[in-house]
Amino acid sequence: MPGVGISLDFFDKITVPLPWVIAFCPYTNEDVIRWDVAVEPALGPSEAMIGLASKVAWAKELVTFNYCCGRGVTVHQSGYSADPRYIRIQPGCDGTHTILFRKPKAFGWWWDMYWFDPGRFWEFFGGRWMTFTWLADNAGCYREGCQNRVRPHAAAWQYSCRSPPSRSLDGAGRRRSTFRIRLWWR
Repeated sequence: MPGVGISLDFFDKITVPLPWVIAFCPYTNEDVIRWDVAVEPALGPSEAMIGLASKVAWAKELVTFNYCCGRGVTVHQSGYSADPRYIRIQPGCDGTHTILFRKPKAFGWWWDMYWFDPGRFWEFFGGRWMTFTWLADNAGCYREGCQNRVRPHAAAWQYSCRSPPSRSLDGAGRRRSTFRIRLWWR
């Protein structure tokens, strides 16, 4: 799978009840994505609602992915939209093993940027309502030493970028997930 994998191992360390607000910034520091997680009683453990909103002026996508058929359903935002678009997903060969975060890069070609660990995807996503909000793109924090300040709703929180971690490869020659993850709860 192209792009960079996001480990869900941090999930075991969360001890506070839902809802959660998670922010992640990849090693390339091009993007900052806010991730709101809530329980949805109407959803069973083998289904989830995922949505995409965008606070940037250019297109973004979430795409379902399974190992049998490849890419599946796409949630597309053509530019700035604080109103998320949602889809209901389910596991299996005719469903979803993970989701891909996509964006256009050079010459407008779409790139698979990030994906969640398929081995733990449903353990974390099952029965939950997830909203992903793309907050920043090409922030350049590692190059410029900046700080991104994000103020969703009435609560203020800050996401700081620091020096870049090493860009090591896993055993299969893929880039290993090196994300900075922060968690907030209400």
